[in-house]
Amino acid sequence: MQGGCLMPVGLGPNSPITLQLTRENFNALIGRHSQPVRWLVAENCPCVTSNLKIDENCVLCSGKGVTYYNPTESFRIETFTAPIDGVIEQTDIIWVRDFEGNEYTITSQDCVAYVTGVKRGYQYQVKYKEDLTLSGTGKAIYVGDNLYKIDIPTQIDFGEVQGDLLTVTATTSGNPLTVTNIFRNYFEISEATLITSDGLNIQTSDGLNIELPTISPVIYDIDVEYTYVNPFNFALIHNNFTKTDQKFLTDINGDGLLVFPQRWEVYEKDIIIALNATEIKKVTYRSTGDIDTLPSFYLNELKSAYAIRSGVRYTFTPEIDFVIYKGNQIQWVNNPPTENEQISMTYSYNVAYRVMSDLPDPRTSEDNRFPRKVALKIYTDFNSREGI
Repeated sequence: MQGGCLMPVGLGPNSPITLQLTRENFNALIGRHSQPVRWLVAENCPCVTSNLKIDENCVLCSGKGVTYYNPTESFRIETFTAPIDGVIEQTDIIWVRDFEGNEYTITSQDCVAYVTGVKRGYQYQVKYKEDLTLSGTGKAIYVGDNLYKIDIPTQIDFGEVQGDLLTVTATTSGNPLTVTNIFRNYFEISEATLITSDGLNIQTSDGLNIELPTISPVIYDIDVEYTYVNPFNFALIHNNFTKTDQKFLTDINGDGLLVFPQRWEVYEKDIIIALNATEIKKVTYRSTGDIDTLPSFYLNELKSAYAIRSGVRYTFTPEIDFVIYKGNQIQWVNNPPTENEQISMTYSYNVAYRVMSDLPDPRTSEDNRFPRKVALKIYTDFNSREGI
């Protein structure tokens, strides 16, 4: 001790001081350095053979060999205190164990779990399933070309960032509509649902009477029930690494680290999209007049688009003439360009990363796990034929 100051020392194994590294403290630690991200879980496509050959014409994965989906559930392990004999206040439980490893029999689960042998006031480890999906109801907003938009509620923590739709049930005047495609906060209605039964009767040259169905007007009044999943709060670290982390990233040529609570199962090949990190890109390309693929993985905002017609600039309006479709595509919904017409477009896109490898999994002296870390590589998919 010098100058009356106490020098900090580490806690020995027999120290009476305990470290309160609870899940809440971990979440607070990550929360101070986190940002909203879209997490897409990777799965090997069924088209991949046992010798790792990929079907380049696969309609499911577009020849990538990997498909992606939004996670809808997680599994958590927490410590619960039994409020009365035989009861744990949690549902969707997988198992209940004491701290000696003994497992208890779950007899039933409703609002609480009834567990044989647990005693009031004792603590038990409980593994249970957590449903990540949220639900909502409302009105759909017509965009164009049988395409509709849902304003998903946003959480204050995420600012203006919305979740991703999972399911949509659509009706008009109580009659069900067929939803054919769901992506981001959009969905499509099948053209078959827009056909009326009363049509025109014509007579063919051989005397047969045929009724031609007529297409009904655009349906504007659509009620929807939907489920969705919110973005995740993970910490993205690009600098000020520890020596151990820096060496690990250098050895595998990584671009950064992702830090997140232990319960999330983020693994190799998963995609992490930084929703608060955007870059601007300007491109010129020839349009299909329907769905165009742009050379960025995950589009964020469509800024402007125009073509030159008879020497005059013709401007298309974002969110009216075209909208973001899936990951790196746009769909023309009104006033589309002609096929092969040259388009100049400005847009922003979110920085995307692919998970490379995870770091070792340390624990504290109280056997509480630290948040996990995985190495990231900036991901660019210029050859994608279909967005994710």
